[in-house]
Amino acid sequence: MNKTTLGLCLALAAGSCFLTGCATTTTTMESSQKLTSSGLDTQDFAAKGEELVDSLLQRDVLDKAAHHPAVIAIGRIVNDTTLYIDTDLLMKTIRVRLNSNGKAITDTTRGALNTDDYFFSGKIIQPPNVMEGNKTQHTYVLQLSLTDNNGLAVWEDEREVNKLTKRSGFGL
Repeated sequence: MNKTTLGLCLALAAGSCFLTGCATTTTTMESSQKLTSSGLDTQDFAAKGEELVDSLLQRDVLDKAAHHPAVIAIGRIVNDTTLYIDTDLLMKTIRVRLNSNGKAITDTTRGALNTDDYFFSGKIIQPPNVMEGNKTQHTYVLQLSLTDNNGLAVWEDEREVNKLTKRSGFGL
């Protein structure tokens, strides 16, 4: 083999190793493997949304509705945090859970049908972060309310999501 051919073969081999080393692979992750952030993410909405609906279902509020299943108008969840949060992700989790249990159906027209037994609303707040050394605790509070046609809150509950971040000892 002459030097030119040998050089060409080595260059091709090195190039293919370089290109292969930069390849990106994508795999589906199980729930236990998913990464989380210091903000709210889909895992938080799924877990806390289910907890809140379970809290509502443990009370007999929906059994006292004029309609069976109870008709719940879905209002807004106000994002009162420093983050951009797609509150529809949380509300969708809640709606799916309510609609699938047989005790309620949801009106997504925000009460325009005038047949609702209850009105669902909520708020996400973010108290100040707590810092200690290189650790920061981020807290988010999910508050939900179910109000009857007279404007009385017949159920309210809240859940906290706490995240802990650590800064490395390097850098600023």
